[in-house]
Amino acid sequence: MTGAEFLDEFNKLTFFGQQQIDILMVSNDYLWEIKTDISKNCSGYIDKPLTSTKLLAQMQNIRSKRYNMP
Repeated sequence: MTGAEFLDEFNKLTFFGQQQIDILMVSNDYLWEIKTDISKNCSGYIDKPLTSTKLLAQMQNIRSKRYNMP
């Protein structure tokens, strides 16, 4: 299953708290398809290799958007 397929299937689900789940896409290519996938309820994108610094930056970005923090 590709990341796009996962997002499609995830978006078909309905359950309490679903809007609280953040999904980050990790890939080594930033292609047009990935940009489209990000718009499908994907909270962000991390370029490979995955590092703790990149993950933390994305988590802080999501938090600031969700809670309107600087």
